[in-house]
Amino acid sequence: MAQRRPYRRHSARFKLQICQDIRSGVRTRSATMKEFTLSNALIHQWMLKFDAGTLDADDDDQVEANHARARLAALERQVGQLTMEFERLRAGLLQAAPAPAETTLHPDAECDP
Repeated sequence: MAQRRPYRRHSARFKLQICQDIRSGVRTRSATMKEFTLSNALIHQWMLKFDAGTLDADDDDQVEANHARARLAALERQVGQLTMEFERLRAGLLQAAPAPAETTLHPDAECDP
């Protein structure tokens, strides 16, 4: 049985460049398959999207921005959780801590200078 290729993600800019090169004759489909270890079916899918006008390089920017927003939201939630935990621990320490002992000197006690 043939070994599977590792799963890879290709940017929309890369796909667009490959499709433009194939359509303009700069490179052949078979040479592209060998150079980048891409399957014919994958290139065919890209070419269909390219011909339909749905392969857009701006998609990468939108996807990247969505990932950044999701990561920011997750970090903000984590900061909120840690802040609440910190406040709860601080309140527990304040309640559990003994009051500072007051030191009083006996009037007859001698002080060494």
